[in-house]
Amino acid sequence: MPTMKKIDMPDFVPTQWDTSEDKKRFVQAFIRLVEGNFKETLFPKWFYRRLSNCFGNIAHYNQYGFYEDQLLTTARQCRFISNCLNHPCYGDPRFTYSDVERFLQTWIQERGIADILLARLNAETFAQDMSDLNILSTKHGFKLVRA
Repeated sequence: MPTMKKIDMPDFVPTQWDTSEDKKRFVQAFIRLVEGNFKETLFPKWFYRRLSNCFGNIAHYNQYGFYEDQLLTTARQCRFISNCLNHPCYGDPRFTYSDVERFLQTWIQERGIADILLARLNAETFAQDMSDLNILSTKHGFKLVRA
């Protein structure tokens, strides 16, 4: 995953509950999570609470349930990023994080995050298929011929 470099962020519109700086902190945490290959240690509770209210997500029983459902595997990460990209970002930024969502959609697109994750998923799938093929060929007494 590309590493986080200095990102120029706009001054996000503050909400009744959060400042522009709070929104920037969320953006930085989102980027750190993605660039950190979705490590669970980069998914603190405060971030889960906000993320569960962005991009059309819903809260799960707890942050671990959300993490497992959305971010645990590469396939789930692909789905999560796809959902982020396809979310219509409804709402007035004075009351929602719609401005942050649009900013992150642009960041995801510019960095090619969906393509990177899809390539990783394809490589994982291929490796698993080859492993399965080797196991089955050994089990059934077939020799694999490599081209």
